[in-house]
Amino acid sequence: MTRRGGTGPTLVVSALLAVAVLSGCSGGSGGSDASGGSGGPSASAAGRTPSTSATTAYPSGAPTGTVLTEPGTTVALGSDATVSWEPRQGQVGTVRIKVDRIERTTFVKSFRDWRVDATTKTYAPYFVHAHVTNLGTSDLGGAAVPLYGESAANALVEPAVFKETFKPCHPSVLPKPFPAGRSVPVCVVYLVPGRGQLVGAAFRPTQDFAPIVWKSAS
Repeated sequence: MTRRGGTGPTLVVSALLAVAVLSGCSGGSGGSDASGGSGGPSASAAGRTPSTSATTAYPSGAPTGTVLTEPGTTVALGSDATVSWEPRQGQVGTVRIKVDRIERTTFVKSFRDWRVDATTKTYAPYFVHAHVTNLGTSDLGGAAVPLYGESAANALVEPAVFKETFKPCHPSVLPKPFPAGRSVPVCVVYLVPGRGQLVGAAFRPTQDFAPIVWKSAS
C-alpha cells in the first residue's frame, strides 16, 4: 500500500542480527530513521536478562526525607514506587511511578497504517500505561523514564522510541516543562521477540541496578 500524499514513517526494529521494517501505508508525514532513510519511530527489541550481580545504589541528590523503593523490589500493578536516577549528566530526578496496566495489542489493531513484514510479525506488541509524578526539584521535561518491559522469558525488553507522535500509545517521554509536583500519564510501546509475553514493567536506570518490577498480583 502507498500512503496518501507520499511515503509515511518507518519503524525499524533491531533484534540481534535481524532487522525488520514496518513501512507506513496511509496518512501522516515522513521523517528520518536511524539508517538515514524515510522514517519515524525505531526500537531495539532484543531481550536483556537482568544481572544477578546488580547493586542497590541510587544516586545522591533525592530531596531530604524521601524514602526510595528498595532496588530489586516487586510491586503490584496499580501500586507506586519512588525512585531516583540521572536522566542527564549532573541532574538527579526523583519521581513516583505507578504502572497502571499492561495492554497486549496486535499489529492489525494498533499499526493499521503500517506495512508489517514477516520478521516483524514474530514480535508481540504491548503498551504499558503508567503515571509519573515529579517529587524532586529538577525540571525533567523531555526525559524518558528508564522503564523496560519484562518478558515471561525473564528478559528485559527495551521500549520503542518514536520520532513523532504514535497516537495509539502517547506520550512516552515527560512533557516540557515537567516541574516539581507535576503528574502525567505516559504510555510506552514494547515489541517482545518470538511472539513472547510481557508480564511486567521494570525500572532499571543502569545495567548494575537491581530492577524494580511491577507485576500482576494474581
